[in-house]
Amino acid sequence: MILYGYPKNATKGGREMEANKIRAKIKEHGLNQNSVAEKIGISANSLSRKLCGKQDFTLTEVVALCEVLKIENPQEAVSYTHLTLPTT
Repeated sequence: MILYGYPKNATKGGREMEANKIRAKIKEHGLNQNSVAEKIGISANSLSRKLCGKQDFTLTEVVALCEVLKIENPQEAVSYTHLTLPTT
């Protein structure tokens, strides 16, 4: 399984900034973390840990997050979660 998460050298401040971008997108759509977590199939605690960089997102979760937050360009979602997509 491929996991996507924060690079090991990411700073705490950088992780917080990225999490704030995600939270802003959530708010922009009139949602909250609990509802987003439910829509992408994970617990609210798990989403919180992933946004804080304590756990990695799976590709399935990133795709679901894009759908829920209506992000058309996956690269935009990747920048929000401070992830890198694999190259083919």
